Amino acid sequence: MEEKSFVNLNEKTVATIKVGLGTTLWGASGLVVKGLFNLSPHINAVWISQVRMIVAGLILIVLAQLNRHEPMDVWKHKDTTLRMIAYGILGILPVQFAFYECVQLSNAAMATVIQFLGPFFILGYLAATKKQVLRPLDFISAIAGFGGVFLLATHGNIHDLRISPLALLFGLLSAVGVATSNTIPTPLVKKYSSMTVSGWGMLVSGIALMALPQNIAGIPFGDWRLWLGLAFVLILGTIVPFVWMNEALVHLSPAVVSLLDAFEPVASTIGSVLIFGLVLLPVDYIAIVLIIAATLAISMK
Repeated sequence: MEEKSFVNLNEKTVATIKVGLGTTLWGASGLVVKGLFNLSPHINAVWISQVRMIVAGLILIVLAQLNRHEPMDVWKHKDTTLRMIAYGILGILPVQFAFYECVQLSNAAMATVIQFLGPFFILGYLAATKKQVLRPLDFISAIAGFGGVFLLATHGNIHDLRISPLALLFGLLSAVGVATSNTIPTPLVKKYSSMTVSGWGMLVSGIALMALPQNIAGIPFGDWRLWLGLAFVLILGTIVPFVWMNEALVHLSPAVVSLLDAFEPVASTIGSVLIFGLVLLPVDYIAIVLIIAATLAISMK
């Protein structure tokens, strides 16, 4: 019995480390994308989102097929087909494209922290459609979370925005995307593997982005830094964290995973300060702590 207990403890420890590293890599990928934006003005959120979604989606679909998850079964029924398309366009697309737009217009720290508000939109959806009764803690957390965004954007002065209104809009859209990307595919993940659902969702999102006009003529395809950055975003910032998170969920409770999610905005903020020289005032740190603490609070049972 003692040996079995030790094995289970060891598995949970490894799973915890994987989730922590995975969320940290997600935060780091936002920093790398900001570096790519700084590399050339011709590199934009549309192009990077499109490349990431299409390539990562194809890789996940291939992995799903290799693991015998039968990814093509999704398209055999009208209801799952329509839901998958909705997931790609209304879920994955805003959570990725809007996030990168916010990164390009502001910085990775701001974009990641604002996107961290996603669970509040999930809570609002559940309250409106499922008649879920909200606790006093939920109301207090909502006030604290959005109050943190207000401080982050204005430093307490409504007439002096610290980030552009467009950046704030895309940041909030990415937070809404967190909610839609978690609610729309719920019936799908009950029938198909998460690898299959995420793979097709990313691919649909990437294809949908082709409808947006873009000019790739000036992108420095001959610069090795571009390819190194893309490789990091695709492999270490997308595929590896995704696989680790799915493996870890077998051994960890959602509450623990929610706590470890906080590594993403923390890593992004620290990286923005150290790498890009982002200057944060005390009020910014207060705002970031408010948002992270409020989001973690609503995840508590």
